[in-house]
Amino acid sequence: MAKYYLFGNFSQKGARALLTSDSDRATVVKKACEAMGCKFHSYDITEGQFDFILVVEGDSEQIIAAKGGAMMSDDFDIMISIKAVSVDSIR
Repeated sequence: MAKYYLFGNFSQKGARALLTSDSDRATVVKKACEAMGCKFHSYDITEGQFDFILVVEGDSEQIIAAKGGAMMSDDFDIMISIKAVSVDSIR
């Protein structure tokens, strides 16, 4: 399993839900990741170009499925995944 960093921005619907709900968003995200077979590491709301960063471990098919499911919720405008690689594997 590889480590992936997922960055994204909330849609208006997603931002509204984030601001008006008292649920623990990290717990919700963790459950969704684990349901897809991914290992959850962290989830943080960020300031700057992206609204959040999620760190998980999984295979590429799991990440594609997780992103697809998340985007179908209409809670996000954009989601980008970046796979971490070791320098040794590149060499």
